[in-house]
Amino acid sequence: MNETFGAVLRRLRHVRGLTQERLAETAGVSAQAVRLLEAGRRRFPRPSTVTALADALRCTDSQRELLLSASQRASDLTRGLPSATVGFTGRAGEVEELTQFLAAGVTAPAVPIAAITGMGGIGKTSLALKVAEELADQFPDGQFLLDLRGFSRSGALDPLTALELLLGMVGTADAELPDDVDRASARFRSAVAGRRMLLILDNAADSTQVLPLLPGTSGTAVVVTSRRLMPELGGARQLQLDSLSEQEAVDLLAEIGGPTVRAESGAAVRIVQYCARLPLAVRVAGAQLIGRPASAAGALADRLADLSDRLSTLDDHGRGVRSSIAVSVEQLADSDDPTDVAAGGLLPRLAVLDGADVSTRVASRVAGVSTGQAERLLERLSDVSLTEALTPTRYRLHDLVAGYFDEVVPAAERRTVRCAALETYSAMTWQLGGMSRRPAGPREELADEGWRVGAADLEDRDTLLDLLDDERANLVATVRQAVEASPAEQELAVRLGIGFKYYGVARKRWAEWRDVTSATAPAAGDALPKAMLFADHGLARAELNDFDLAADALIRATEVLASIEAPEFEATTLVNLSHVLERAGRIDEGLVYGTRSLDRAIATGSREEEAESLLVLGMLHGKLGSPERSSYFTRAVEVMRANGPPRGLAMVFQQIGLSYRESGDFAAAIKPLEESLRLLVADNAGPYLSEAHEDLGWIRYLSGDAAGALKPLTEALRGAQEFELWDREGSVRLHLAQVLMALGRRDEAREHLDEALQIYGSRGMAAADEAQALLDKL
Repeated sequence: MNETFGAVLRRLRHVRGLTQERLAETAGVSAQAVRLLEAGRRRFPRPSTVTALADALRCTDSQRELLLSASQRASDLTRGLPSATVGFTGRAGEVEELTQFLAAGVTAPAVPIAAITGMGGIGKTSLALKVAEELADQFPDGQFLLDLRGFSRSGALDPLTALELLLGMVGTADAELPDDVDRASARFRSAVAGRRMLLILDNAADSTQVLPLLPGTSGTAVVVTSRRLMPELGGARQLQLDSLSEQEAVDLLAEIGGPTVRAESGAAVRIVQYCARLPLAVRVAGAQLIGRPASAAGALADRLADLSDRLSTLDDHGRGVRSSIAVSVEQLADSDDPTDVAAGGLLPRLAVLDGADVSTRVASRVAGVSTGQAERLLERLSDVSLTEALTPTRYRLHDLVAGYFDEVVPAAERRTVRCAALETYSAMTWQLGGMSRRPAGPREELADEGWRVGAADLEDRDTLLDLLDDERANLVATVRQAVEASPAEQELAVRLGIGFKYYGVARKRWAEWRDVTSATAPAAGDALPKAMLFADHGLARAELNDFDLAADALIRATEVLASIEAPEFEATTLVNLSHVLERAGRIDEGLVYGTRSLDRAIATGSREEEAESLLVLGMLHGKLGSPERSSYFTRAVEVMRANGPPRGLAMVFQQIGLSYRESGDFAAAIKPLEESLRLLVADNAGPYLSEAHEDLGWIRYLSGDAAGALKPLTEALRGAQEFELWDREGSVRLHLAQVLMALGRRDEAREHLDEALQIYGSRGMAAADEAQALLDKL
């Protein structure tokens, strides 16, 4: 067995007949240093110290080599970092980025520092160790890892204790450690100066803990891992880890779990999704599949599907996901900083919200604080990797963090949070309604002025619409949750459902409007709100070309309206129903309801409904090939031009054009569609322009002018993308592809068909078959 440095030094000193004090005096070091070296308490002397001792001992070349070798062997032992976690997979981009940065930084003037941050269990330490493994040859003087215990229940290391441990690692005796952080830090910087070392400061609490531990000169590189962001580390390469990709997570699961995972690929995907692709969770799940039969993967996926049992399944005897999250949560609750405590109190409320992310506006309402304070709390949660900042005003709560709180939030608090969110969304829609240029109707008469209070500060219509765009997915999810909950939540959901029309129509959010009204119509107690929601549901379905179900919903609305006095709204509903029946090809029913709608409109003096009734009757007669169509159309234009808004007149011209198009009279369709587009452009109709451009482009193509169709269709695609109208984008791309095929531009056509197929295929819509059929022709 090789001798330690202390043993070699003692033997050589005895050979020379020197006392420890005499050797120290001759070598120019302290007697205490010699005693500590020989006792093994200082194991890693600096090369300059070894040289001085060798000179004082008048070592031969072989003795000098023996002394140097013994000092280096002690250093070699300290380079033995833990290996990168077994089964390390993925993170290829991050590994490459950090290895290149740290390797290049070794010869740079400043110390290269990489800060890896992310939530507990995201794989920060594993990544740091993998990088160290890749850089082993770059740091011949040692690689060291110090756990700073920043997020440990036992408490973080204070900087002085950390420096004591570091000095011990690099060969400076404990007894020589100053009792002051600044002097100890200076001693550490001196000890590592000129050496090529890699230092991993793992699990750091914050930058205050880290700053005294940093070397002062190049040569030594530093990797810091923490759950907390550390912008104070000036010049550091900041890398915030997110969850693994789905494929990386499946590969990790297979690496841990073995053949069982590969045998059940579908179950493997479900497992990593339930694990939120968090490496710690995936590893715990994988360990449960080792040596198990193929059916075990499916059974584990089924267990993880139950949110109430998920964290227990991933617990790993107190070392799993729940414990990792609990440590971060407890540190916030026990902090002396009031912002930390308040941020920790906000977390469970965020977990109640049913959505992929949360805005500062909604967070402020559910927390009962100002928007500015909510932003500060969300930022603090982001600092410790419990939320992720998606934009300056939107944050995402990690799925498993939400699951952790799902187990502990009382039912009463859940109701309070959901009601606050519903009131926020509802106020935004009703504030938008208050900006409407249309005259007040039964919807507005239902409203209470207090419904808008929560959004009274939103005075710009475009800003309000943009905010609702950001909230729409969470809004729909919250409504679906609310209608199955308490009466108070149901009442707010119905209020929101009625007001949603203002947003749904303004932004053409037909799918969201359909989903909101589908959920809230059955929950409405009073007849008028119920009729409105059924009618709105029918209109939303009609916009999505689901005409038979649209007609069924509108018929339900007319049945409810028959029990109350709401003649103007009944007239509107009847004309909409007759139009939907025309679209569905149910002509006889359409004529019956169309005649009723015209009679009701005339009786109530509703001139817009009169014009629309005349329009629909003309369209129905067009389907029958009746010459009465043109006279109905002429009367409809006259009445709407005299009594309706420009957008209403544009709609009349559009429907006239579509009626002629459907009957094959393409030449007659062009002029009304051009007039419709002109009116909409003049009225700055936003998302409605895409549909008008598409109608005009398509009729030009059908009339034989493929080249003339390109410009309006291209403009239609631009508008659909600008306003995120996925249904319109899919339709326009199908039409563009056919026009481009006619012009011989097959590669461009194929690109549009691929995009259309992706849009429709992801939503399981029949139009995907049309896109595929056209692709097959290319």
